[in-house]
Amino acid sequence: MGIVAGLFFLALPSVQTSNSTFMLDIPVALASFAAMLIMERYFRSPSTWLAVALGVTISAAMLTKGNANALVLMVGLMLLITGRFSLLRQSSLYICGLIVIVLGLPWQFITLRLLSRGSNVVPLSLDLIAKKTLLYMRILVGDLTYPVILLIVIGVAVSLWHARSDSGKEVLLLASASSLLLAIVVFHCLVPVVGGVDPRYMTSAWAPGIILFLSGCRYVSRLGLKNERYFAVRLATIVGGCILFAVSLGALRLNAKDVPLGFSQVASVTLSENRSCCNMLISSDSIGEGAFTSEVLFRDRAVSRVVLRATKLVSESAWNGQSFRLLVQDGKAAARMLSDNAVDVVVVDLTKTEAEVARSVLLAGLALEADQWQATRVSGDYNRSFDVYRRLETGHLKKAVVRVPMRFTLGHEIQVHPK
Repeated sequence: MGIVAGLFFLALPSVQTSNSTFMLDIPVALASFAAMLIMERYFRSPSTWLAVALGVTISAAMLTKGNANALVLMVGLMLLITGRFSLLRQSSLYICGLIVIVLGLPWQFITLRLLSRGSNVVPLSLDLIAKKTLLYMRILVGDLTYPVILLIVIGVAVSLWHARSDSGKEVLLLASASSLLLAIVVFHCLVPVVGGVDPRYMTSAWAPGIILFLSGCRYVSRLGLKNERYFAVRLATIVGGCILFAVSLGALRLNAKDVPLGFSQVASVTLSENRSCCNMLISSDSIGEGAFTSEVLFRDRAVSRVVLRATKLVSESAWNGQSFRLLVQDGKAAARMLSDNAVDVVVVDLTKTEAEVARSVLLAGLALEADQWQATRVSGDYNRSFDVYRRLETGHLKKAVVRVPMRFTLGHEIQVHPK
C-alpha cells in the first residue's frame, strides 16, 4: 500500500510540475513529511532526542522555503486533535520550540522584510482570507477531483473521532497526517501576501492527503461489516478506491490545459553544438525558464554553460508578478546587454512570456543585429514553439562577471563568475 501511495504522489500534476522546474516545493514536501513522522513518534513516546529531531527538521524546512512555516501550526493542531495537553509539561517540547526559534525563525523576519520591499505584504482581512480559501479549494478539487476529496475528508473525520480515545500508532499517524494537511491549507489561506495562490504550494499536503484517502477507503469498506467475514468486499472497496484515484489522475492529465513542460527538444537543440565559451539566455514565463534550465542541467552535467533568465536581466518583478519594470529600455540596450553578458545563444518562447513588452524589447535587440544571429524555429511538446538564435561570430565576446539584479528577493544583485 505504501508503494501505491508513493506512485500516486509522483503522478500528481503539481508534483510533476515541481519536478520539471527549479522549485523548492518537493524538498519542503519531503521535510514536512519527515517532520510529520517524527511528530507522530514523539506524541507516542516523548523523548528529548525526538524533540531535537523534530525541531531541526522543522527548522530545515523553514530555511528551505517560507511556506514550511505551516509546520509550526502543525504541532499546535496535533495537540488540539489528540488532546495531549500533558505534553505542555514536558521540557522536551520547549527544547523543540527553542530550536525552531533559534534556527528557523530569524530568516523568516529577513524574508518578511524583503517581501515588504516589493509591496507584497498586505493587511490581513476577511475578504483576503475568503478569496484565498476559495482559490485553494478549487486547487485541491482540481488536482484530486470531488470523489477523492470526499474520501480524504472521511479519513480526516475518522482520525479526529478516534484521536482522543485511542493512542495507538495507526491513530496517531492519521492524526499527524490530518494535522499536517490542515496546517498547510490553513496557513496558506491566512498568510497576508498579495497573490501567492499557486497549486505547487499544496505539494506538501499531498502525502498526508493520500494517507487519509486510503484511510477513508478502508473506513468505507468496513461500513456494515463485522470482523473479517467480508474480507474480499473490503479489499475490493480499497482497490476500487485506488482505481478511482488513478482514473482521476488520468482524467486530470488528459484535461490539463497549462502543462509547463515541452522544453526537452529545445534544450537538446541548444546543446547540439559544443559552445562552452559563452552563456545562453532563455526568455519565457518564470516557470518555463526554470523548466528549460532543468533540461539543460540534465544534459550538461559538467555545467559548462551559464543559463541566464530574461525575467532577471531584461526585466524584473516581485515573485508574484507585482512591481514589474524593464531593466532594458530599448533594442539597442538589449543588444548591448547580450554582448556584455557574452550571450551567444538566445531561446525565445513564442508561446508564453512573463511580459510581452519585455520579449518585444529582446526581439528588437536581436533584430538590430540580425546579420550576427542565425534563427531556427523549434517545436516542443504541449504546443510550445521556440525561436533559437545562435551568434555567428563569438570571437569578440569575453567572459565577464554576470550581474543579476535580485532586488525583490535578496535586496541586492548577485554576481555569477564564469569558469
